[in-house]
Amino acid sequence: MEARDFKQRLKAAESLLAQKTTSRTKFEAARKLISGINPTLDAKLKRVAKVLATVEKIKKGKVIELAAERLSAGTPEQKKRKKKLLLLINAWKDLKAEVGRVRSEFEKPDAKGMAQLAAYAKGPLGLVTAAAAVVVGAGWWLSQNAAEVELVNRGCDPIQPAVSRTLNLPGLRLPSQPIGDGESAVALVPPLKVAVEGGERQVGLSIYGLKMGFELAEGASDVKYDGQSLLNQTNVIKLAPGSRHQVELECD
Repeated sequence: MEARDFKQRLKAAESLLAQKTTSRTKFEAARKLISGINPTLDAKLKRVAKVLATVEKIKKGKVIELAAERLSAGTPEQKKRKKKLLLLINAWKDLKAEVGRVRSEFEKPDAKGMAQLAAYAKGPLGLVTAAAAVVVGAGWWLSQNAAEVELVNRGCDPIQPAVSRTLNLPGLRLPSQPIGDGESAVALVPPLKVAVEGGERQVGLSIYGLKMGFELAEGASDVKYDGQSLLNQTNVIKLAPGSRHQVELECD
C-alpha cells in the first residue's frame, strides 16, 4: 500500500476521533482504518478498546458523549461511572494525538520523517521496522537479493508483521497474516549491516550512522537473532544478499 493510501486512512480516522460522541460502531470503523499501520497506534487502539468495554457496561444507550463536565459525582456509583468515562476520554485523546503524529510523518517528503516514525517503533518487529525506515531514508537498499529472516513467536500474543508494510521498500516483504504463539513466518529484508546495542528492556540500532531504538513489548522476555540474545550486549547484524536468519521473540 502506498503512503498516500495510509494518509487517507489516517485522515478518515482523525475525522471519526474528532467527533464529540462515540460508539462501538464508530470506534471499530476507526480501528479498521488504522490497525496495523504503526505498533504504537495498535497499542493505543488496544487501550481504548479495553476502556470502552468497561464504559459500555455502565453506560445506557449506544452513544457515548466524550465529556464528563456535566456528570454528577454525588454517589459512589456516580463517581465510579465518571472515573471510567474520564479514562476513556484520556485514552481517546491519546489515540487521536498519535494518529495525527503518524499522519504528519507520512506527509514529510524527506527521509527524516521516516526515520522519526521508526524511532517510535515498539513491539516484536520494531527492529525490522526501524531498520527498513533508515534504509529508505539513506537509499541503502537493493531490490534484489534480499535476505530471508524467519520470524518466530515463542509464547507471545500474535505478532502483526503488517505494521512495517507502511514502508514501500523494494526488497522488503513481510508476512501478511499475524504470527501466533508457536508459529513462524518468513520476511524478506534488504541486505543491511546493523550495529545493535542491547539493554535490559530495549535495543538500540545504528545503521549507516543513523541511530534509533525500540522497546520490548509488554510480557516479552527476550529477542534473539540466530539463537543469540540481543539484550545486554553489543552485536553487529549482517544481512548478506540471499542469506537466511532467524529472529525469535520470547514471552513469559
